[in-house]
Amino acid sequence: MEELKKPGRVCRSREKFEHSRPTHSFSCLKELYDLRKYFVYDHVFAEKITSLNTQPGPLEEENEHLKKTLAVLEAQLGLERKKRESLEDEYKQVLKENSEFELILKDRDSYHARAEELEAEVAEMRQICRSDSVFSSSVEKLIPESIFISFKENAEKDLESDRVIPVSDLEKKPLRRSSSAMVLPTVAAEAIRNGHEETCIRRTEAVKQRGISLLNEVDSQYSALKAKYEELLQRCQMEDDFFSHKAVQTSKQSNMSSPDNSPRNSQHLAKHNPSSPVSQPEYKVLFQEIFSCINKTKEEISEHRTKYKLLSSAKS
Repeated sequence: MEELKKPGRVCRSREKFEHSRPTHSFSCLKELYDLRKYFVYDHVFAEKITSLNTQPGPLEEENEHLKKTLAVLEAQLGLERKKRESLEDEYKQVLKENSEFELILKDRDSYHARAEELEAEVAEMRQICRSDSVFSSSVEKLIPESIFISFKENAEKDLESDRVIPVSDLEKKPLRRSSSAMVLPTVAAEAIRNGHEETCIRRTEAVKQRGISLLNEVDSQYSALKAKYEELLQRCQMEDDFFSHKAVQTSKQSNMSSPDNSPRNSQHLAKHNPSSPVSQPEYKVLFQEIFSCINKTKEEISEHRTKYKLLSSAKS
């Protein structure tokens, strides 16, 4: 093909071919030559066309580059969407946890307030117990122990009954282990809390009952002693009247009698005269002391009653 493309060689070969061939085939050879000539140029043109079609242009390259960048950006956008969804889920979880923590804080504040109230109640109960102990000690000093024997026996019986009842309940109802291990600690904690509250309530009621029973006992003893004291005063007044009347009669008789019997009558009057310091009865002094002690205890009881009423009104 390269030799044919060269013009000198093509002309020489053509002349040699024409001289060698006969004249009657001149037209056929010319047609073949023309076909070869045009075929060669058509082939070159076809190669140029195919080469132009195969070589990409700048617009196509830019389009391909833009397509690649678009695919990369779409992939990045998908990743960003996934990250955003995960962050939204985390944000929702954080909001839920925050709400739960706020509820816990509110419960904690209420628990703190309840604990402060309970501490204040405990302090008040301690003050009441101290005042009751001071009052009971003062009353025990003033009143003999025979008054409190029945009360102490009743209190001991109540304590023994409180101790015996749970043991019998435990013997009748044996403990059974629950199927769930998570429920048992909560039930035990609630039982302990309820037991503690019941014991506190029982103690407060016992203290109240003790104070009330003590006041009732003191009132009853006071009324009994007052009645006895009034009876003894009436008897003493009757005896004083009797002895005074008898002394008047004896004085009249002594005046009418002889002067020899005057020292004997004076001794007799000194023995039976209630106004004399030798024959003065000691029970009057004793009852005066008892009456003064009873008045003091009554005043203390009234003071403690007013204090107890004020504390009960403050609690309510």
